[in-house]
Amino acid sequence: MGLMRALFKPFTVIDGVEYYSVSTVSKIVGRSVQTIRLWDNYSEELEKRKEPRLIPKPIRVGKKNSRCWTEDQIAEIVEFANNLEYGDIAEFSRQRWGKRAESLTKDLSTNARQARKEYRKKVNKKGKISQERKKVAEIKKLKKNMLKAVRHRVKKMYEGMDLDEKS
Repeated sequence: MGLMRALFKPFTVIDGVEYYSVSTVSKIVGRSVQTIRLWDNYSEELEKRKEPRLIPKPIRVGKKNSRCWTEDQIAEIVEFANNLEYGDIAEFSRQRWGKRAESLTKDLSTNARQARKEYRKKVNKKGKISQERKKVAEIKKLKKNMLKAVRHRVKKMYEGMDLDEKS
């Protein structure tokens, strides 16, 4: 993280220790600011339950009580982000979303997702077949109407002619 000093300006320096803001951390980790804040909020809840935090505890600085971390803490956050698996924080998200989280309680396993994907493909395939049938029926109808119009025009054209005369 020695490059960090060259690439990013610290948010504040307290007792010779440089602290970086949540936006700087999000750039380093490659996740959004909201995600870093979510991790911190979940860590605080875990801490209240006397469980270990997900990411290191930030210091709060300034009037807006901004979260700030040191270089070593940022390294821990990067390691956490790299080791995070899909669905690891789902429990916390469901708690925070309340009733809206009911849709999140469905089975998120790989097999279940693949089964849903196959079902959607199957349904879409049936829909496409139905659309193709409608198009074919429409084309046949247009063709039939076009043939009627051509026959009618030819009939009118030949009505005025006397074909029995021999020249």
